[in-house]
Amino acid sequence: MLKTLKLPLTALLLMASLSAFDAAAAVERHIAIVLDRSGSMTAMRPAEGRSRFESAKHAAYTDLTRLTSASNYVSIWTFEGTGFIPVLYFSNNFTAAKTLLMGLNVGSGTTPLASTLCSVVDSLRAFPAQAPGNLMLKELLLFSDGEENSSPPGSQCAGPSAPSTDVYPNYTAGTWQAKVVSKFFPPGSGPMNVIVHARVFADYFTLTGTGSSTPERNADGSLVQASHSLLPSSFYAFLTGLVQNTGGSMTLVLDSQPAPRTIAGDTNGDFCVDNSDLNLVLANYGYRVPPGNPNADLNFDGVIDYDDYSLVLSNFGRGIGCTSSATLSDD
Repeated sequence: MLKTLKLPLTALLLMASLSAFDAAAAVERHIAIVLDRSGSMTAMRPAEGRSRFESAKHAAYTDLTRLTSASNYVSIWTFEGTGFIPVLYFSNNFTAAKTLLMGLNVGSGTTPLASTLCSVVDSLRAFPAQAPGNLMLKELLLFSDGEENSSPPGSQCAGPSAPSTDVYPNYTAGTWQAKVVSKFFPPGSGPMNVIVHARVFADYFTLTGTGSSTPERNADGSLVQASHSLLPSSFYAFLTGLVQNTGGSMTLVLDSQPAPRTIAGDTNGDFCVDNSDLNLVLANYGYRVPPGNPNADLNFDGVIDYDDYSLVLSNFGRGIGCTSSATLSDD
């Protein structure tokens, strides 16, 4: 049974301070949903009875259902083979965005991840505030199961893979990893930061021609070299470094496990609404985003307030990540 919540005095003072909060400047949230539709995304996920691509679409759909404010703008991108497609430019028509998203189909090509990431970052930074004086929060939501292998020579951020001895963020100049890091963190003052949230679909699989049903072919029709293991640790290190340094999060989704479903109130992506989520909301209570932590802005309205606090309380103890009954702290 859940305990009665007793808020610390500091939390009560923070909540009381909201009445004096400066609400003059709104916060616009500009979000790019980026879906990998390469051949390996056709791999079936036994735990759900659907492909990785279908699981990715449903996860992205769940994220879209949380966007309700007219100050949120979403774009949708897909990539495979040697290129990417901007399916939807920034729009706050979330009904239309959901329809477009669920109508997407998987492909059979390779993974031009580097050129796609860099182009999406350019698009996010180029999209201006839709009302004068508004603050802007830029986010990239990546759904993928593979690392860069097919950005065309001469395209943005294309290059060879860095040596396995390279450590994030110190990659050999000219490699695709070095170019992507430079795109997100340009020298000097640079433009606005882009927060990356990644869901990586992965498990043990083999490609068509070697006993599997997950083909991924190069532009000339040849099969990409078969993989018998999880993605390289060097790629996870790259992606983990990128999401952490941008203030985002990364989730590994194994085919043998049900895809995690986000639940309102889960601030840290551990799929359980508990005291860690409550504490994050309270620590940022009354702040706009930025400088407040965007993970505490649960309803994406640009301010961390009673609505976010209520979402935590109403879902406390829920989520597939809760191993035991969570209880509200009475400390």
